[in-house]
Amino acid sequence: NALVEERNDLLLKLLATPADRKRSENYVAQFRRKQWQQFYGWLPEEQQAALLELEEHFQKQLDALRAEGTHRSPKEAAECTARHQLLEAELKVARRQLLGEFAEEYELRQNHLAADWASGSAGFAPTEEEWRAVARLKLEQIRECQARISSSDGELLMQELYGGSTPGTASPVSRDYEAAIRQVLGPERYAAYHRGLDPDYQRVHRVTRRMDLDETQAVQAWEIQQATRAAVEQLRARSDLDESH
Repeated sequence: NALVEERNDLLLKLLATPADRKRSENYVAQFRRKQWQQFYGWLPEEQQAALLELEEHFQKQLDALRAEGTHRSPKEAAECTARHQLLEAELKVARRQLLGEFAEEYELRQNHLAADWASGSAGFAPTEEEWRAVARLKLEQIRECQARISSSDGELLMQELYGGSTPGTASPVSRDYEAAIRQVLGPERYAAYHRGLDPDYQRVHRVTRRMDLDETQAVQAWEIQQATRAAVEQLRARSDLDESH
């Protein structure tokens, strides 16, 4: 959001004529409203309207702060930053009050790491119940990782959180998370989710989709590939076979 606002401010500065400035302000207002409608579109209409009004009210105050000018003394800049932070904090509290029972759902949807937990698994489409249950687990993992960022295992936790951990070095946090997912999804669905994360399966899945083949054929092709690879590894491991023959 900060980058979007910076872009919007730049647009207003570049478009210097009053007419262009007005058009730009209208464009920015429409852009923001569309964003908020996307954020809140899943809510009941009455709450959507109240939240849109809230966002616009606070946005006007934030815009007024920026309009005071960028050429401030260090003291004025610090005061402006403090006022901005105070407004953001007030908005957060007011938003949560209006969301009421939907506050947790909003947090899940706004946290992309939690909301997109299944996006990297080829061919796996979670049900609404599966998505919500695992998204909650992911959000708990994120919070725990963030809380322990300064600990001795903080670097490993953050690598795992963003998908960059080394195989065989999973932390207890990640192991607990995986065990919880397995319990929530059940053996069969967990296997499908985990298979979709395998790069080999992802390649097979892309090929079968291009050929307009169904998911079953992708799974069969992958299983053959895995069985062939396992057989080759077994042959390589046999000490009674001389590679020179």
